[in-house]
Amino acid sequence: MTSRQLEYFLAVARYLNFTRAAEALYVSQTAITRQIQVLEEEVGARLFFRTKKQVQLTAAGQVFLTEARAILERTRSACQKAEAAAEGFSGRLKAGYIKGYEKTSFSHLLMTYHRENPGVRLELERGGADLLAQTLQSGSADLIFAPAYEDFLTGEEYGRLALREYPLRAVVYSSHPFAQKPELRLEDLEGDELFSRPPFRVHDCPDIENTFILVSAEMGVCVLPEYATRHLTTARNLAVIPVAGQPSVTILAYWKKDTENPALTRMLDCLLRFYRL
Repeated sequence: MTSRQLEYFLAVARYLNFTRAAEALYVSQTAITRQIQVLEEEVGARLFFRTKKQVQLTAAGQVFLTEARAILERTRSACQKAEAAAEGFSGRLKAGYIKGYEKTSFSHLLMTYHRENPGVRLELERGGADLLAQTLQSGSADLIFAPAYEDFLTGEEYGRLALREYPLRAVVYSSHPFAQKPELRLEDLEGDELFSRPPFRVHDCPDIENTFILVSAEMGVCVLPEYATRHLTTARNLAVIPVAGQPSVTILAYWKKDTENPALTRMLDCLLRFYRL
Protein backbone atom coordinates (compact mmCIF):
# COMPACT_ATOMS: atom_id res chain seq x y z
CA MET A 1 0.00 0.00 0.00
CA THR A 2 1.47 3.36 -1.04
CA SER A 3 0.68 6.97 -0.28
CA ARG A 4 -0.20 7.49 -3.92
CA GLN A 5 -2.80 4.73 -3.77
CA LEU A 6 -4.33 6.35 -0.68
CA GLU A 7 -4.41 9.73 -2.42
CA TYR A 8 -6.13 8.16 -5.43
CA PHE A 9 -8.65 6.49 -3.13
CA LEU A 10 -9.40 9.74 -1.28
CA ALA A 11 -9.87 11.59 -4.56
CA VAL A 12 -12.38 9.03 -5.84
CA ALA A 13 -14.15 9.02 -2.47
CA ARG A 14 -14.40 12.80 -2.62
CA TYR A 15 -15.76 13.11 -6.17
CA LEU A 16 -17.44 9.68 -6.44
CA ASN A 17 -16.35 9.84 -10.05
CA PHE A 18 -13.19 8.29 -11.49
CA THR A 19 -12.96 10.78 -14.35
CA ARG A 20 -13.19 13.85 -12.10
CA ALA A 21 -10.73 12.32 -9.62
CA ALA A 22 -8.26 11.71 -12.45
CA GLU A 23 -8.63 15.28 -13.68
CA ALA A 24 -8.08 16.65 -10.18
CA LEU A 25 -4.86 14.66 -9.81
CA TYR A 26 -3.69 15.23 -13.41
CA VAL A 27 -3.41 11.52 -14.15
CA SER A 28 -5.23 9.17 -16.47
CA GLN A 29 -8.44 7.47 -15.45
CA THR A 30 -6.83 4.15 -16.30
CA ALA A 31 -4.06 4.78 -13.78
CA ILE A 32 -6.51 5.55 -10.98
CA THR A 33 -8.73 2.57 -11.84
CA ARG A 34 -5.76 0.20 -11.81
CA GLN A 35 -4.39 1.51 -8.50
CA ILE A 36 -7.79 1.27 -6.83
CA GLN A 37 -8.03 -2.35 -7.99
CA VAL A 38 -4.59 -3.09 -6.56
CA LEU A 39 -5.58 -1.38 -3.32
CA GLU A 40 -8.79 -3.42 -3.06
CA GLU A 41 -6.82 -6.62 -3.61
CA GLU A 42 -4.42 -5.69 -0.83
CA VAL A 43 -7.20 -4.64 1.55
CA GLY A 44 -9.17 -7.75 0.72
CA ALA A 45 -12.48 -5.97 0.21
CA ARG A 46 -14.29 -3.90 -2.37
CA LEU A 47 -14.07 -0.22 -1.52
CA PHE A 48 -16.47 1.10 -4.18
CA PHE A 49 -19.68 0.01 -5.85
CA ARG A 50 -19.19 0.92 -9.50
CA THR A 51 -21.81 1.07 -12.22
CA LYS A 52 -21.95 3.00 -15.49
CA LYS A 53 -24.00 5.72 -13.80
CA GLN A 54 -22.58 6.08 -10.31
CA VAL A 55 -19.81 5.30 -7.85
CA GLN A 56 -20.52 4.73 -4.15
CA LEU A 57 -18.41 3.76 -1.16
CA THR A 58 -19.07 0.31 0.25
CA ALA A 59 -19.33 -0.26 4.00
CA ALA A 60 -15.68 -1.32 3.94
CA GLY A 61 -14.87 1.79 1.92
CA GLN A 62 -16.48 4.03 4.54
CA VAL A 63 -14.31 2.50 7.27
CA PHE A 64 -11.20 2.64 5.10
CA LEU A 65 -11.87 6.31 4.29
CA THR A 66 -11.39 7.36 7.91
CA GLU A 67 -8.24 5.30 8.28
CA ALA A 68 -6.77 6.48 4.96
CA ARG A 69 -7.15 10.10 5.98
CA ALA A 70 -5.45 9.40 9.31
CA ILE A 71 -2.59 7.51 7.64
CA LEU A 72 -1.87 10.32 5.19
CA GLU A 73 -2.07 12.93 7.94
CA ARG A 74 0.42 10.96 10.05
CA THR A 75 2.65 10.54 7.02
CA ARG A 76 2.64 14.27 6.30
CA SER A 77 3.32 15.02 9.96
CA ALA A 78 6.23 12.56 10.02
CA CYS A 79 7.73 14.16 6.91
CA GLN A 80 7.41 17.64 8.42
CA LYS A 81 9.06 16.54 11.65
CA ALA A 82 11.88 14.83 9.77
CA GLU A 83 12.37 17.91 7.60
CA ALA A 84 12.43 20.17 10.64
CA ALA A 85 14.94 17.89 12.37
CA ALA A 86 17.13 17.72 9.28
CA GLU A 87 17.09 21.50 8.97
CA GLY A 88 17.69 21.90 12.66
CA PHE A 89 14.79 24.36 12.63
CA SER A 90 14.40 26.25 15.85
CA GLY A 91 12.95 29.54 16.92
CA ARG A 92 10.56 31.35 19.22
CA LEU A 93 6.88 32.06 18.86
CA LYS A 94 4.97 34.24 21.31
CA ALA A 95 1.19 34.03 21.18
CA GLY A 96 -1.47 35.85 23.16
CA TYR A 97 -4.97 34.54 23.69
CA ILE A 98 -8.20 35.96 25.07
CA LYS A 99 -9.27 34.98 28.57
CA GLY A 100 -11.41 31.85 28.49
CA TYR A 101 -10.07 30.56 25.18
CA GLU A 102 -7.98 28.01 27.05
CA LYS A 103 -11.21 26.03 27.54
CA THR A 104 -11.39 25.23 23.81
CA SER A 105 -9.19 22.94 21.71
CA PHE A 106 -6.46 25.59 21.91
CA SER A 107 -4.09 23.29 23.80
CA HIS A 108 -4.54 20.62 21.12
CA LEU A 109 -3.59 23.18 18.48
CA LEU A 110 -0.43 24.00 20.41
CA MET A 111 0.33 20.30 20.86
CA THR A 112 0.00 19.73 17.11
CA TYR A 113 2.28 22.65 16.39
CA HIS A 114 4.85 21.55 18.97
CA ARG A 115 4.96 18.00 17.60
CA GLU A 116 5.62 19.35 14.12
CA ASN A 117 8.11 21.98 15.32
CA PRO A 118 9.83 20.60 18.45
CA GLY A 119 12.64 23.13 18.14
CA VAL A 120 10.34 26.15 18.48
CA ARG A 121 9.94 27.64 21.93
CA LEU A 122 6.30 28.59 22.54
CA GLU A 123 5.54 31.48 24.89
CA LEU A 124 1.97 32.34 25.88
CA GLU A 125 0.22 35.36 27.36
CA ARG A 126 -3.40 35.39 28.51
CA GLY A 127 -5.27 38.66 28.72
CA GLY A 128 -8.05 40.96 27.61
CA ALA A 129 -8.43 42.12 24.03
CA ASP A 130 -6.93 45.58 24.54
CA LEU A 131 -3.82 44.15 26.21
CA LEU A 132 -3.42 41.58 23.45
CA ALA A 133 -3.72 44.28 20.78
CA GLN A 134 -0.94 46.23 22.50
CA THR A 135 1.37 43.21 22.54
CA LEU A 136 0.83 42.67 18.82
CA GLN A 137 1.25 46.35 17.96
CA SER A 138 4.45 46.60 19.98
CA GLY A 139 5.90 43.45 18.45
CA SER A 140 6.14 41.60 21.76
CA ALA A 141 3.68 39.00 20.39
CA ASP A 142 3.86 37.32 17.00
CA LEU A 143 0.14 36.59 16.86
CA ILE A 144 -2.91 36.75 19.07
CA PHE A 145 -6.22 34.90 19.30
CA ALA A 146 -9.10 37.27 20.04
CA PRO A 147 -12.73 37.97 19.11
CA ALA A 148 -13.65 40.07 16.09
CA TYR A 149 -14.47 43.50 17.49
CA GLU A 150 -15.52 46.55 15.50
CA ASP A 151 -12.43 48.61 14.56
CA PHE A 152 -10.15 46.04 16.22
CA LEU A 153 -6.82 45.62 14.36
CA THR A 154 -8.45 46.37 11.02
CA GLY A 155 -5.46 48.06 9.41
CA GLU A 156 -3.93 46.70 6.20
CA GLU A 157 -0.76 45.86 8.10
CA TYR A 158 -2.54 43.05 9.96
CA GLY A 159 -3.35 39.59 8.75
CA ARG A 160 -6.56 38.01 10.01
CA LEU A 161 -7.84 34.45 9.90
CA ALA A 162 -11.31 33.53 11.20
CA LEU A 163 -11.12 30.26 13.14
CA ARG A 164 -14.40 29.45 14.90
CA GLU A 165 -17.76 30.95 15.88
CA TYR A 166 -19.19 30.60 19.37
CA PRO A 167 -22.77 31.42 20.46
CA LEU A 168 -23.45 33.50 23.56
CA ARG A 169 -24.25 32.04 26.96
CA ALA A 170 -25.67 33.71 30.06
CA VAL A 171 -24.33 32.55 33.41
CA VAL A 172 -26.73 33.14 36.31
CA TYR A 173 -26.96 31.85 39.87
CA SER A 174 -29.17 28.82 40.47
CA SER A 175 -31.91 30.76 42.29
CA HIS A 176 -32.17 33.39 39.57
CA PRO A 177 -35.73 33.71 38.16
CA PHE A 178 -34.46 32.68 34.71
CA ALA A 179 -32.18 29.83 35.83
CA GLN A 180 -34.54 27.17 34.46
CA LYS A 181 -35.31 28.88 31.16
CA PRO A 182 -34.20 26.99 28.01
CA GLU A 183 -32.98 30.30 26.55
CA LEU A 184 -33.23 34.03 27.16
CA ARG A 185 -32.54 37.38 25.51
CA LEU A 186 -30.20 40.15 26.66
CA GLU A 187 -33.21 42.33 27.42
CA ASP A 188 -34.30 39.79 30.04
CA LEU A 189 -31.23 40.67 32.12
CA GLU A 190 -31.63 44.45 32.09
CA GLY A 191 -32.53 44.54 35.78
CA ASP A 192 -29.44 42.56 36.82
CA GLU A 193 -25.91 43.66 37.57
CA LEU A 194 -24.00 42.59 34.44
CA PHE A 195 -20.35 41.75 35.00
CA SER A 196 -19.81 41.21 31.27
CA ARG A 197 -21.81 41.57 28.10
CA PRO A 198 -21.08 42.14 24.40
CA PRO A 199 -18.71 43.31 23.06
CA PHE A 200 -16.60 41.97 25.97
CA ARG A 201 -13.80 44.50 25.39
CA VAL A 202 -13.71 45.69 29.00
CA HIS A 203 -14.65 43.54 31.97
CA ASP A 204 -15.70 45.03 35.28
CA CYS A 205 -14.08 41.96 36.81
CA PRO A 206 -10.40 41.38 35.91
CA ASP A 207 -10.69 37.61 35.51
CA ILE A 208 -13.39 35.32 34.13
CA GLU A 209 -13.07 32.82 36.97
CA ASN A 210 -13.54 35.62 39.49
CA THR A 211 -16.61 36.70 37.54
CA PHE A 212 -18.09 33.23 37.97
CA ILE A 213 -17.44 33.40 41.72
CA LEU A 214 -19.30 36.71 41.95
CA VAL A 215 -22.21 35.27 39.97
CA SER A 216 -22.23 32.23 42.25
CA ALA A 217 -22.42 34.62 45.21
CA GLU A 218 -25.61 36.02 43.63
CA MET A 219 -24.08 39.46 43.13
CA GLY A 220 -24.93 39.63 39.42
CA VAL A 221 -24.88 37.73 36.12
CA CYS A 222 -22.68 37.64 33.05
CA VAL A 223 -22.92 36.98 29.31
CA LEU A 224 -19.95 35.41 27.57
CA PRO A 225 -19.06 33.40 24.46
CA GLU A 226 -19.78 29.70 24.87
CA TYR A 227 -16.10 28.74 25.01
CA ALA A 228 -15.61 30.76 28.21
CA THR A 229 -18.42 28.94 30.03
CA ARG A 230 -17.18 25.40 29.46
CA HIS A 231 -16.12 23.19 32.36
CA LEU A 232 -17.20 25.55 35.13
CA THR A 233 -15.31 24.23 38.15
CA THR A 234 -14.22 27.30 40.12
CA ALA A 235 -17.67 28.21 41.40
CA ARG A 236 -20.85 26.27 41.99
CA ASN A 237 -24.43 27.50 42.21
CA LEU A 238 -24.37 28.40 38.50
CA ALA A 239 -26.71 27.87 35.53
CA VAL A 240 -25.64 28.36 31.90
CA ILE A 241 -28.37 29.43 29.47
CA PRO A 242 -28.21 30.01 25.68
CA VAL A 243 -28.79 33.61 24.61
CA ALA A 244 -31.13 34.12 21.66
CA GLY A 245 -31.25 36.99 19.20
CA GLN A 246 -27.52 37.79 19.29
CA PRO A 247 -24.79 37.07 16.74
CA SER A 248 -22.13 34.52 17.58
CA VAL A 249 -18.65 35.60 18.60
CA THR A 250 -15.95 34.85 16.03
CA ILE A 251 -12.41 34.11 17.21
CA LEU A 252 -9.68 35.21 14.83
CA ALA A 253 -5.93 34.85 14.67
CA TYR A 254 -4.25 38.24 14.14
CA TRP A 255 -0.65 38.91 13.12
CA LYS A 256 1.49 41.58 11.49
CA LYS A 257 2.02 40.86 7.82
CA ASP A 258 5.58 42.18 7.89
CA THR A 259 6.66 39.86 10.70
CA GLU A 260 9.66 37.89 9.46
CA ASN A 261 9.44 34.88 11.73
CA PRO A 262 9.48 31.42 10.11
CA ALA A 263 7.90 30.02 13.28
CA LEU A 264 4.87 32.25 12.62
CA THR A 265 4.62 31.04 9.02
CA ARG A 266 4.56 27.47 10.27
CA MET A 267 1.87 28.33 12.82
CA LEU A 268 -0.36 29.87 10.15
CA ASP A 269 -0.01 26.70 8.08
CA CYS A 270 -0.84 24.65 11.18
CA LEU A 271 -3.96 26.77 11.78
CA LEU A 272 -5.26 26.14 8.28
CA ARG A 273 -4.90 22.40 8.70
CA PHE A 274 -6.03 22.16 12.34
CA TYR A 275 -9.25 24.13 11.75
CA ARG A 276 -9.69 22.69 8.22
CA LEU A 277 -9.93 26.15 6.64
